[in-house]
Amino acid sequence: MEKLRGAQTELEQAAISATAGQLKPLEATNLKGYQEQLESATIEIKDLIEPLAESAKSHPERLGHNVVTMSLYFEPLSRATIGAASKLTDMTRQQDLFSQARTLMEAMSDMLKTSKDCGGNPNATALHPRLDENVETVTEAIQDLRMTLEMAPESGLSTSLIENIHKSRGTLHEPVSDAENVSVMAQHEVILGNARAIARASQDMVGKASINPDCLSGLAQVCL
Repeated sequence: MEKLRGAQTELEQAAISATAGQLKPLEATNLKGYQEQLESATIEIKDLIEPLAESAKSHPERLGHNVVTMSLYFEPLSRATIGAASKLTDMTRQQDLFSQARTLMEAMSDMLKTSKDCGGNPNATALHPRLDENVETVTEAIQDLRMTLEMAPESGLSTSLIENIHKSRGTLHEPVSDAENVSVMAQHEVILGNARAIARASQDMVGKASINPDCLSGLAQVCL
């Protein structure tokens, strides 16, 4: 918990500097480099979530090790976030990134507290639903943090994709000429199928943007 609090303090200080317009660009690497560091840290954390939850529920002999292992990534997560934010030119996007990172760290803190309360006791079933919620919250926070950074113009995400999203939103209320010839159930199935395809493509874009950006164009077409 001390390492997590230290990382949170470091993040808060950087966020305050950004708010005052005093966050200087860090020179250890470029934005892509910080993206890769952030991606690496969040992947490791995500891979540790389920083992931590399992040990908290019924394997006390593994609980301490899993907590220590996860704590190794708090500082890299904070520093990668600060480095990436320092490379963004828009103050609002900087604050969005800090906000998402803050949400992730708070979710991780809640999960560690619940894990400690569970203590690896399989009989502490009343706490298990809360732990399951913690797992889901941390997972969602990781996804949101990645997406926030990937959506920044400096990250290289296709501007045309964003424009097409706005255009699509503008057509939501337009009537569909052939809708009366298609059953409600059939329309529902088509919508669900398209939503699933977009969700899969979005996940792929988040995961591959920093390690294989050349594939973004093809994935983006699925969303259009």
